[in-house]
This record gives sequence, C-alpha cells and structure tokens, in this order.
Amino acid sequence: MSTDQPDGDTFGNRGGSSNHGMWHEELEKRVSGDEGGFGTSQTQFDEPLPPRGHPWLAWFAIIALIALQQVSAFFVDDADVHDVLASGGTIIGQIEGRLLIGLHQIGEDLGGDFKREFQQKMETKLSPHQGPIIQRLQAIAVSGELVGAQEALARLEDVALEIEASEHELTKEESQLLETSHLIYQKVADGEDPAKGLEDEKQKLLVAKLGWCGKLMMAPDKLSPMDRREGVVGPAKRFAMIMMIGLLLGFLGLIFGFIAGLILLVLFASRMISFGLRRSSRAGNAGASGVYLEAFGIWMATFQVGSLLIGLLPLQKMLIPLLAINMLGALGVGLLWPVVRGIPWSVVREDLGWHRGEGLFFEPWFGLLGYLASLPLLFVGVLLMLLLMMVVGFYFPPEISMDPFAPLEVPMHPIVSWVADGNRVILLQVAFLSCVLAPFVEETMFRGFLHRFLRDSSKWGGFGFSFLFSVFFNSLIFAAIHPQGPLAIPVLMAIACGLSILREW
Repeated sequence: MSTDQPDGDTFGNRGGSSNHGMWHEELEKRVSGDEGGFGTSQTQFDEPLPPRGHPWLAWFAIIALIALQQVSAFFVDDADVHDVLASGGTIIGQIEGRLLIGLHQIGEDLGGDFKREFQQKMETKLSPHQGPIIQRLQAIAVSGELVGAQEALARLEDVALEIEASEHELTKEESQLLETSHLIYQKVADGEDPAKGLEDEKQKLLVAKLGWCGKLMMAPDKLSPMDRREGVVGPAKRFAMIMMIGLLLGFLGLIFGFIAGLILLVLFASRMISFGLRRSSRAGNAGASGVYLEAFGIWMATFQVGSLLIGLLPLQKMLIPLLAINMLGALGVGLLWPVVRGIPWSVVREDLGWHRGEGLFFEPWFGLLGYLASLPLLFVGVLLMLLLMMVVGFYFPPEISMDPFAPLEVPMHPIVSWVADGNRVILLQVAFLSCVLAPFVEETMFRGFLHRFLRDSSKWGGFGFSFLFSVFFNSLIFAAIHPQGPLAIPVLMAIACGLSILREW
C-alpha cells in the first residue's frame, strides 16, 4: 500500500543557476508535452533527463505479436488440438468421477432416507453419452458403481451401436478398452471379481488411459478384496470432503470479498488510506516516455521466439525445464532493457513495485484483503464465460454429427496434456512453472512495466480515467496472449483486473 500521493505532479522550473538553462528548456518541452513527452518529475537538477522512448513503435510490435499468436492458432495441427482437448476431458472425467463416488460414499455413511435421496440425485448427475471413447468409459465406470453392472453393460451397448452408425474409426487402444470394459462388467454381473483371470496388460492399459476410473472398474463393492476397494473409494471420499470444504470456503470468501471491497472503498473515501501508484519516478515518467513499454514488447518477442525454438527441438523430456529457462531468460532481457536505455536500476525496481511498501508485516494483510475483494470479480468472470459459451453454443453448435466421439471444445490450457500424462516429477515441475515462476514473470511484466506505462501515459485524464483505462487494457492484453482461447477471456480478464487493483496499493 502506498501512503504517497498517487499520480505524482510534474515539476517545472524550480530556479537555479544559468548553467541549467538548457536543462530547463528541455524540461519545459517535456512538461508541456512537446516532442511526444508526457511530463517529468526530476527531483535533482544533476540527474540526467530520462531517455526518450518509442511507444508507438512498441505498440506496433506488441499488437503484431498478439495478432500473430491469435492467427497461428488457426494453423495448429488438428491432431495436437485433439490431444489437448482429449487430455483435458480425461482429467475432467476423473475429477467428476471421484467427486460423485466420494459423495455417494458420504451418503452411504449417513444412511436412511438421506442415503436414498442422495442415491437418486447422484444417478441424475451421471454424464450423458457424449465425447471421446475414454471419457465415455469413465462415465460408464461411475454409472456401474452408482447404479450397477447392468446399467454399465447397457451403456456399453449404446456406445457400440453409436460407433456402428457413425464414421468413427476405433483405434487399437479404444477397441481393447471397450472389450476389457465389457468383460469386466459381465464378470461383475455374474458376481465374480473382475480382476481374476484378467491379463495384467489389459489392467495396466485400463488404468493408464482411464486413470482413477479404471481402478474403480476393478474394485466393485463386495466382489473385490477390501484393500483394493478401499484404495479406490477411500481417496474419492476424502476428495469429496475436500471439495465440499473448498466450496464452503469459496462461498464464504465470496461473501467476505464483498465485505472487504466495501471496507476498502470506505477507507479510501474517508482518506484513511491512499489508492494509486506511487509518485512518478525521479527518472521522469520513464514509463510514459515509452521505455517501459519497449521493455514489455521486447520481453514478449523474446519469450515467443524462445518458445518457438523450443518447440522445434527434439527434447520433449526436457520441455518443462526449457520453458522455465525461456521464462527467466526473457524476463532478464526485459529487466535489462530500461537499464541499458539509461534508467538506474533503483528507479526501475521502484517503478516495478519491487519494494517492501509499508513493511513486510503490514503489506501481506492488505494483500489478503485485496485478494478477497477480487473474488467477486472472478465470480462475475466465470458467469460471463458460461454465458459466452451458451451463446456460442446456440449460434454456432458443434458439428457432432460428423464424429460424435470428437472431444468437446471447452476452454483448455495446453498444459493439461502434461498433467494428464505426467508422473509425480512432471506434476511438480508443472506446479512450479504455473504456480510460482509464471505468476512472478507475469506480475513483473504486466502489473510492473505495462501497468506503470499505461498509468503514466493516461494521467492527463485524471485519476479515475487513468485507473479504469489502465486496468482494462492491461487485463485485455493479459487475457489475449493466454492460450485458453477466446471463451476464457472473461475469466482471465477478471483475474487480471483483481491483480491490477492490488498493484495500486
């Protein structure tokens, strides 16, 4: 949080010897906006004038890079898109399956009328017949547990009939999975342990492709050993309890978020706290002069070129470490650029927000309060995304008649394919990349360089205009460069808006 006056004033002539005549002449040009300047705020006469940036050239490069990224999405191999959507669908199927079975187990523990009502509601929540073979088999595994083996066999028969009526060509793995699933539920219907007599290779393939749902098929109630059964339904029950607690905390967080927003609004209106970026740096509004925007554009270009080169290398096992190196390398280039252009590192660091603010004890609490206040924005973003998906689905329905087993198109990050196919080492790498490194880089570049430039260059419109203008365009650019697709833009913009507001403390 900043206690300095936000949106610092510009300084004009402050007196001095005749040796500074040329300095004042140049300074007055920048203060008045001549020759493309946005104003300066030197605090010492012996400081050098800030370097002149090239914001229009930087904007051209940034827009071109964003356009290139969006256009290139139309030339991505359909097989790659299929794999990402299929991997995402597999993860969703496992999450849905664990949740439903876990809730079912909780209902079993409660017993009585609650158990019967819970059973009926769970049956209505079963996934419909849609999506790829693997995703349908995951839903069949859940129906086999909740309703029974006969229901699972009936669903398998429906899938077989739909395959015959469609032009979908089964892969070898899909054929094996369908055959194994039918064999398992036929054994369960006959009152046998499905694992007995089933080849190890078929069991491994089932678990490898269906994940937790494959294990569920192999652990029917009262027919499988207790340790095998408990190893499947026990984690599902714990997962469901965690999800219910998370849902409750999310609901409470949403309520407290509204309250936190009102508290911050009252504190700001009563002038008990100040809101806005710190006073423009003594570098002379280096952000407004375009140097920081140059740094942002150079970071974008460096990162995209590096990502392209990494994609061409035959080093798939080293992909995540290479992406991390690319992130840090591009960040280093972006941070170095203003220093090379003549802005002291101490000034760059201050303008980025790389400082302790009011202290390490004080700032985190306002960070938590600001985070809670941003949750309602995220809630609105999710609602807008769902509304957008409904509108797009109504006016542009997917051509499922061509291949009813094609993956369902939903906003999906390519990283889900690593999560779906990865072991624990890969999952840890993905967690570090997406939860630590990527946020650090993005906050530095978007809420650091870009937000600082937007705020300084738009302050002529007053605090309100400058704030809204900067938050909107910062968030729009943030959402546009992410690979989840246009449908995810409302959610991504909501997240970025909350982070931009936090940047103003």
